[in-house]
Amino acid sequence: MNAPSSIAALWFPVARRFARHHAAIAGAAVLAVLIFAALAAPLVVAALGLDPAATDLALRFQPPSAAHLLGTDELGRDVLARLLFGARVSLAVGFAAALATAIIGTAIGLAA
Repeated sequence: MNAPSSIAALWFPVARRFARHHAAIAGAAVLAVLIFAALAAPLVVAALGLDPAATDLALRFQPPSAAHLLGTDELGRDVLARLLFGARVSLAVGFAAALATAIIGTAIGLAA
């Protein structure tokens, strides 16, 4: 039995079933956009000339505008910049929790 073809034979039904599930496709697309946005956060913030930590009390609670696409918060910080950098932290925590769960589950499964 050829190893690459056996792997393909195992994953082809899974991929076909996944492709038929519209909610799974939508979820994967949203996750891909979030991951891309989080990875591109430094580039987007630099291109827009924003600093997620810079405060400007004169710009408190500004509505969305060309300068601040999602407006500003109570300290005058740009909400879009903070949202993008917050997504990086949230995704890192989520992936770390999934990895830790997989490692602990595998260890328990091997010990059983």
